[in-house]
Amino acid sequence: MGNKQNNENLDRLLEEYLKDSGLQNKTLNEFGKTVLESVNTAANSHGYDSISEMINDEIAMGLNVKEKPKKPSLDSLNNRECHTRYDYFMETLNGVEYDSRYRGHYKSGHLEALDKYIDRVELNRDNLTIVDKMLHQELSVLRKERNQSLYLQGYIDGLKMVDKALRKSKNEMMKQVYQTVMAALQ
Repeated sequence: MGNKQNNENLDRLLEEYLKDSGLQNKTLNEFGKTVLESVNTAANSHGYDSISEMINDEIAMGLNVKEKPKKPSLDSLNNRECHTRYDYFMETLNGVEYDSRYRGHYKSGHLEALDKYIDRVELNRDNLTIVDKMLHQELSVLRKERNQSLYLQGYIDGLKMVDKALRKSKNEMMKQVYQTVMAALQ
């Protein structure tokens, strides 16, 4: 978030405060809350939950204390035994964590995509191929979208994560079938 944009936002708020008689009747505490809301909204639109989270993250990165933020991933799969694609899919998406930089609007879009397709998977537990086709159709439409807001980026990344989870579930089930067949042949 650029300093110039922040300064312009604060300048605008102060001008509104001085010009608007309704705002002049606000207490300093109420005005402070208005400023904090505005600043937090700006931080949220840049992927953070609050301005304090953004400041802490920027300080940590400036001091090289913190690594570059990472997008949510499926790398942390619990090692629970799964017997169906549905179980594996749900286990894969369980516990997705968001780095502080990928919160706010990004996280909202990401969670929307995950929730939408978790619902679709629940409705089609026995045939995830249907869900896979719906997902690829939606992804092909959204990839052409020119509006690249953080919300949309999060939504598209969420769809990609669902796609990866579906592929992993299919591969895992094929691996289990292969192991069962090989064990039966020995």
